[in-house]
Amino acid sequence: VLEKAKVQISTLQALFKQLSDIIGERPGQYY
Repeated sequence: VLEKAKVQISTLQALFKQLSDIIGERPGQYY
């Protein structure tokens, strides 16, 4: 269960990084 959660967290972090890279203008809004 913990490993699944870690995988999900890392995936979410990657998605957020992609979104912030795409948006780029106001990254502070999402952190």
